[in-house]
Amino acid sequence: MGGRRLLDRFKNRLKGREGSEVKEEQNTPSSPVGDPQPPKVADTVVVPQLSPGDKQQPTADDQSPAVDKETPTVNEGPFPVDSPSETDSERNKLQEQLWNQAYDNLRDSGNKYMAQYEEILVSELKKDNPDDDSVSLGSSHEERWRQMQRLVEIGLSKTEKEARGYEMASSGLELFGTVRALVEPAVSAVPQAAIPWVGVCFILEVISNPVKQPGVHRVGLQHVLSRVNWYWNLAELLLEDNLESEEHGGKSALSNLRNELQPLVLDLYEKFLSYLIESVCYFHKNRALAFLKSVVNIDYWNGKIKDIEASEEEFNKRSQQYNTTESRNRLESLVIGVKSIEKAIDRQTEQQKKLNEDEGNRLCLRALYTTNPLYDKKRIEDDKGRLLSHCYSWVFLTEGFQTWQQDPDYKLLWIKGNPGKGKTMLLCGIIDRLDEMSPTCISCFFCQSTRNHQNNATAVLRGLVWSLAHQHPSLVLHVRNEFDSAGEQAFNGPNNWEILSSILRRMIAENSNHVPQGTTIVIDALDECNKDNKKLLDLIIELCNDKQSPVRFIASSRNWVEFQDAFTKKSSSFKRVVLSLEDNEEVRESIKHAVDAFIKYKVEELERDKDTTIDAEVRDIFAEKSENTFLWVALACQKLLDVDSWEIPETLEKFPSGLNDLYRRMMQEVIDSGHASQCRDILAVATLVYRPLSLAELSSGAQSLSPPANRLEALERQVLRCKGFLVVTDGVLSFVHQSAKDYILDDQLAKEFVWKAEAEDLPSKNLTRNHHDISLAMLETMKKTLKYDIYDLKKPAADVQDLDRKNAVDPLTPVGYACCYWAELNQI
Repeated sequence: MGGRRLLDRFKNRLKGREGSEVKEEQNTPSSPVGDPQPPKVADTVVVPQLSPGDKQQPTADDQSPAVDKETPTVNEGPFPVDSPSETDSERNKLQEQLWNQAYDNLRDSGNKYMAQYEEILVSELKKDNPDDDSVSLGSSHEERWRQMQRLVEIGLSKTEKEARGYEMASSGLELFGTVRALVEPAVSAVPQAAIPWVGVCFILEVISNPVKQPGVHRVGLQHVLSRVNWYWNLAELLLEDNLESEEHGGKSALSNLRNELQPLVLDLYEKFLSYLIESVCYFHKNRALAFLKSVVNIDYWNGKIKDIEASEEEFNKRSQQYNTTESRNRLESLVIGVKSIEKAIDRQTEQQKKLNEDEGNRLCLRALYTTNPLYDKKRIEDDKGRLLSHCYSWVFLTEGFQTWQQDPDYKLLWIKGNPGKGKTMLLCGIIDRLDEMSPTCISCFFCQSTRNHQNNATAVLRGLVWSLAHQHPSLVLHVRNEFDSAGEQAFNGPNNWEILSSILRRMIAENSNHVPQGTTIVIDALDECNKDNKKLLDLIIELCNDKQSPVRFIASSRNWVEFQDAFTKKSSSFKRVVLSLEDNEEVRESIKHAVDAFIKYKVEELERDKDTTIDAEVRDIFAEKSENTFLWVALACQKLLDVDSWEIPETLEKFPSGLNDLYRRMMQEVIDSGHASQCRDILAVATLVYRPLSLAELSSGAQSLSPPANRLEALERQVLRCKGFLVVTDGVLSFVHQSAKDYILDDQLAKEFVWKAEAEDLPSKNLTRNHHDISLAMLETMKKTLKYDIYDLKKPAADVQDLDRKNAVDPLTPVGYACCYWAELNQI
């Protein structure tokens, strides 16, 4: 009893002192230390000083279910462990390393309280598992952290039960909920670093229980308890720079300075754990003796706190040094970042501007486009047969071509020759060779009288401008200047020639933005440019007369007087080379060898087709009758496909020499055939239309040509009966060569058959009559075909693309040509 009275007297004497200390601490909270700042949880941790006689009855609110919802019990099971991210894993690993090292350092230093503390831990584990007599504290880190995690669960559960059992339920649960909000997420995230939280839970049991008041020890416990979350998060401060270093692929400039903070953090962790461990040992002894000893050793406990505060202050100084350096570096980084942002914005603006320009350029070129000359070249090569190097390579050895190629003062190479001499294929070969030999730009155009987008001067100019701009995007600017102000009308309106010629002049002559030096413009078959041919010739001569022009020309045509006058007039100052395929002995001999090579190729084709061997004499017959004309050889071989192999020599002997005589023989075969009437209508329609017709459109040109539904293949067979004048490519009808069309218009035999003309009739009169008949037939087809809702859509908003027309014939296909040219048809 004497000891109990002595204890009461000490408690009463110290009660006023302790209350004043707590009040002073509440009114003057300690300033945060270090970086990051510790959370201000001291006000929450402080428990009002109440003696056992001041107990209060818990209110209804204190016992409400809301408290249970906000503070779930630990009986729900162990802490959940989420799958950490890569950054979280690095942080958790560092926390585990630091706390384990601090704990191991205390144990290795011979701290006399470590053995007592571990005995307390073992006793708590035995209470949790009383049937296991072999319970001991694990020797490995993994085993130890699992036991520590379980002790945290036990401590939280025990503290919650005690707090709920006292009349101070509201304050006790408030304290418990505050600390638990720190403990549970930390242990859940890093169960391997549960070491500090075991001590926290034991201290929480003491400080949250009004019966177990810690007395003068209270201030120190409040200090360490209020900073436990800050201590815990110091690992993140040490890790931050390492993560930034990895992101930037190198070591940060602040890494060394930040690494110097790690020993300070470790020292702080050791002192923190030491204080917790000693406190736990004291409060697990006889509580009265512990209290008396705490009073007697009050200076000792204050010294422990001051030691912790000194370590915090040292860490604070070093972290401030780091913060100052980091702030300066970050300020510099911000300045650099701002400049980088400005540059990025400028780049983005430029990119957006370029994207807008690119989109505008695409729209401009799309509006300018009518045909791609390189695809025209490929189509021509496919139609005429494979391009054979032996048939064109001879031209590179001629004096004329070498002069033009080696002397840049020669602005024009004009190749002229009669029909069928291979001028087009020769130019195709020259284009390929120049493209291989020189990186400079080549722009080409192939005139074809039967195609509207290839048979007039404006179409030629449009194709050349598109080709140049397509190859050199910087030249699009010259086109955009006109397109941006007038749109597609700049290329399609009445002044399109003036606009396009102006664009081409700027592309060639402008100082700052022009075509590369040595650019070659190739124009094939000038004689098939039916409209405004003189304009085109004048422009070519104008550009050739400019000695500073970076452009040179290659042109081909027939032996027509207008080309001879334009290209050889003495008033022109530019140098030119005229390469005639008939007048020059050297050229004639070269062409002869080229035609012989072509004959050899075609005869080998015949042998493969007939699966036979053709005598060498056949080649001699070809060479004799062809008169060095590629077209004659091609037409003859086409006709020989219809005869048996043993008939080839005899049939070939009957073919007349020369191209016109061969056409006349072909026409006579048509006249003598049993399908002459239909062939006449086909040849008339094919000759007089403004563009090549599809087979379906051809059927609308004459009553005799209307096939049964879905029988276009029968009409194609009828076209083939025209004895080689016409060919069908991809369902489109065209003449085998321009010379074949010329023959039908000029030869008397053809006029008498096709146009039903008498010897004394004027050609124009017969052409007009036939054109009139064709127009009436096409208009009659339009009348029969066109109707309301021709596609049977039913609904005005229906899309024709949605119709299932896999097995149906488009009703508009036969009248496509008539619908486009009905105005021209009515004028005849």
